[in-house]
Amino acid sequence: MNAAETFDAARGAVQAQQRHASIAQLLEKNRRLKRDNLRLTRAFESMRADRNAETQRADRAERQARDMRRELDAIRDRMRDARREVGAA
Repeated sequence: MNAAETFDAARGAVQAQQRHASIAQLLEKNRRLKRDNLRLTRAFESMRADRNAETQRADRAERQARDMRRELDAIRDRMRDARREVGAA
């Protein structure tokens, strides 16, 4: 093997090593991105669950307030009817 062939073989080996290193770097970057994606997905799901729970609490409070207003209106109606009965008597 002459010097040119040896040089070409060495250059080919270096290029192959660089390709392998690049592939290894890309695989590591891919692993990091997958890990980050999983972490962010979990955080997002947790925030969505919190928001849903908060919405349910707000809906429940709104229903309770509506029910209390109905009860208050019913009490006012009964008081008005009682005043009418007392005034008519």
